[in-house]
Amino acid sequence: MNNRAGLILAGVSVLTVATLNGASAFQIDPQCAKMNDKIACTCALQTGGTVGFRRGQMWWQSPRRNQGEFQKCVGDNGGNK
Repeated sequence: MNNRAGLILAGVSVLTVATLNGASAFQIDPQCAKMNDKIACTCALQTGGTVGFRRGQMWWQSPRRNQGEFQKCVGDNGGNK
């Protein structure tokens, strides 16, 4: 019985470590905190996009060269649902 309990404990430990390693929290960029789409704004900045103001409103623009990276970032972090 001790051997079985040890195996169960080892399995739970491995699953816990794997879950913690794979679950990195996505941090919203402070510049994007007031945007409607915070995830897309943050991904735009992380992949070379910009944030600016136009007619008193803040906007973000995704990068033209890194569209694939931008879309992957948005999809991986729960955006565009």
